[in-house]
Amino acid sequence: MILQRRQRNQPVLSVQVRALLSEATTAFINSDLEQVISLLQEVIQIEPRHAQAWDMLSSVHEEMHELDKALQFKIISAHLRHDSEIWHQLGKQS
Repeated sequence: MILQRRQRNQPVLSVQVRALLSEATTAFINSDLEQVISLLQEVIQIEPRHAQAWDMLSSVHEEMHELDKALQFKIISAHLRHDSEIWHQLGKQS
């Protein structure tokens, strides 16, 4: 069985979750932000510990000029990553 490379403290993703993330990325490229949100909500329901999904959700809300929501999703991602540099950046941003 081939396992994907993963970041420290990140879960191994199922084929289903990887497919949903791929669809979300394509939808983001096509500027279908509502579809991206829908797909990422499904990813988060299946694997809420995957920081990349929260990061992408933050990016979508930045595109929609919903900066408070974007910051909230970045905070969730930072919590999952346990990276002090990210917390430092978020402190400056908030």
